[in-house]
Amino acid sequence: KKLFRLDVDDDIWQEDPGLGPQDEGDLPQWQVDRDVREGIIMFLERQRCLEEVERLNAEARALLGWWLEERDVL
Repeated sequence: KKLFRLDVDDDIWQEDPGLGPQDEGDLPQWQVDRDVREGIIMFLERQRCLEEVERLNAEARALLGWWLEERDVL
């Protein structure tokens, strides 16, 4: 209930680093260092690639299983 009674001048609004002059040393590296941001993007892309490899391996196993069943029927 108290959350909805916050005033625009309450101190809670001053806790966000984007609301005033900030020293770059106080900010997280992902906000100020381009290399860190690019590293995060590359890491996430690598993770998606690894997930895709897992899906492709599962699909290949399923296809092989199907092919072996079909071959045995002949």
